[in-house]
Amino acid sequence: LILDKILPIDRVIYLDADIIVLSDIVELWDTNLQHNSIAVVYDELGLIQERRLGFDNNQVYFNAGVMIFDLKNIRIKYDNKIFENYLKIFKEREEDILFQDQDILNIAFKEDKYLLPLKWNIGTGTFIPNMNERRYNSADEKEAVQNAGIIHFTGGNKPWKFLYNHPVDFVYWYFRLKLLSKLYLTKREIPNYLNHSFVKLGYRSSGNKLSITFKNKELFDVDKETAREI
Repeated sequence: LILDKILPIDRVIYLDADIIVLSDIVELWDTNLQHNSIAVVYDELGLIQERRLGFDNNQVYFNAGVMIFDLKNIRIKYDNKIFENYLKIFKEREEDILFQDQDILNIAFKEDKYLLPLKWNIGTGTFIPNMNERRYNSADEKEAVQNAGIIHFTGGNKPWKFLYNHPVDFVYWYFRLKLLSKLYLTKREIPNYLNHSFVKLGYRSSGNKLSITFKNKELFDVDKETAREI
């Protein structure tokens, strides 16, 4: 909700943590928002939420897990006061806000959004029998899955939980295991993974410990042997 204030850039892609990117994200980045402030995908429970929030038929409800923000446009169009608008929405409709920032963003941008293809935010409901009313049909879902851009593990049934049963959990585990196979945190390798110019992460080695720092503030210590085992 404060991206426009903390990021000195004109555009940003926001991604939830529970996603897997399968296509070249440059394609998403290059989307023409047609003068809208954000680009989003329909939510799989969208019609239910539209009725709950009192939207008309043209004010569709989106999922906030994958979004493009045109921060420059937002600053100009809302006179650098979009956060104040968020606060006003929450104050006036607090009883209606069930999905936190997602509801607030939907209300704030209900007439100022560009709709992305479903392939860029394929929720869990696409892979399981889904009796909920939604704005896309089975043909849309099939096309999205065949040309998947981003899989979003929506809901509480996450593939990394001990007792999980997600229909495409193999996608998550494929990439997780592929990543873990590379994360051997030795003194020689730490700079390659962490201490680059973009994130400004660093480290100190003392005895059997590695101390990971951000802008000279210690984040955590990790045992070297444990790190190698990971």
